[in-house]
Amino acid sequence: MRLALGDVRQSVRALRGEAPRPPLSAALADLAHSGEARPQVTVEVSGGQDGYGTLELTSLYRAAQEGVTNARRHARATRVTVVLRPADDAARLVVTDDGRGLRTPEWAP
Repeated sequence: MRLALGDVRQSVRALRGEAPRPPLSAALADLAHSGEARPQVTVEVSGGQDGYGTLELTSLYRAAQEGVTNARRHARATRVTVVLRPADDAARLVVTDDGRGLRTPEWAP
């Protein structure tokens, strides 16, 4: 029940477009520790976040949130890693997991 309530609150915040209130690194750490104990979520953040506005930081958080949520719900992963490397001219966000991937269609090359 607690997990469902947390998901609902998170969805409402997303619909309202509210930015994460703590710094992005803290919000990602909270994301890693929220939800179920499995999969284990590790977050690595290097670089400063000062040059980014609320919109950019919120977009990065939402992208990470979607990646972690998908891994939790669909991938049957045991480990998820979120790596954020903000820089002056660009930010790189990578979410990986050790779960099952998508099945390749027969028609794919």
